[in-house]
Amino acid sequence: MRSGLILLAIATLLTGCDKMLLGDDEPIISLEENLQPPPQLNDGWEVSDLTTQNINVQPIQQLVVHIQKSPGNIHSLLIVRNNKLVLESYFTGWRRDRVHALRSVSKTFMSTLVGIAVDQGNFSLDQKVAGFFPEYDELLGEEKKNPNQAPAHNDIRNRMG
Repeated sequence: MRSGLILLAIATLLTGCDKMLLGDDEPIISLEENLQPPPQLNDGWEVSDLTTQNINVQPIQQLVVHIQKSPGNIHSLLIVRNNKLVLESYFTGWRRDRVHALRSVSKTFMSTLVGIAVDQGNFSLDQKVAGFFPEYDELLGEEKKNPNQAPAHNDIRNRMG
């Protein structure tokens, strides 16, 4: 179930991106390179390959070939198995270091991650988001720091009556 949610979040992220940031002169990554195991980049991801992670290679290769020929709006395909990145393919000039404009897809992706984190007991929906970023406390207004002591004019019940 959890891996299904993660794949859904990744698919949503990948299909909601924007081509405006892609230049016309970007080289297309070759099919051969797209079928190679991902490089180890010291970015926090362990890497492996499809065979080592007991993934049937042929359908994955067929998928990459199909996307390479007719990518539509697919910019990349990443597959993670057993917490290891086993495939990292990019299409139509997109690459790992290319900035994407995510727009509304960020809300979908974040809500999925929050749902997973809540389900795993990492935090409660009753916690304040600001509590996760104490280094930005000085940016909070007094009403956000002490919501129970906010002036009465901010209480909608006082405005209605």
